[in-house]
Amino acid sequence: MSNNIDLSNVLKNAKVALFEELSKYPIESYNQDIVINNDCCFRTIIEWEKCMGELIIEEAEFAPYRYVSFNILSSITEEIAPIFYWCDSENDSLETIIDKIKEGLLIAFKY
Repeated sequence: MSNNIDLSNVLKNAKVALFEELSKYPIESYNQDIVINNDCCFRTIIEWEKCMGELIIEEAEFAPYRYVSFNILSSITEEIAPIFYWCDSENDSLETIIDKIKEGLLIAFKY
């Protein structure tokens, strides 16, 4: 059974969760660049000392996710080394999406 959540609800709540989690850490411990922030899409790049991540929230047309893609890669290896990769699906609730964003950030800050 699919969860009937819409993009605007995901955008609003996921951004709130992201900013709340980031505010728990010193601003000097990461660099965030918001690439797109509108009613249809949110895309941010976050850089930490040893890794970097991209969070995309949009209505995916040809992507392996419904609304959210969160990827974090190591920046201390010569090879592409994902340390966190998650995409939502039709079965994921808003709570699951928020929990996965928090999980990814925790992994990145501890890496």
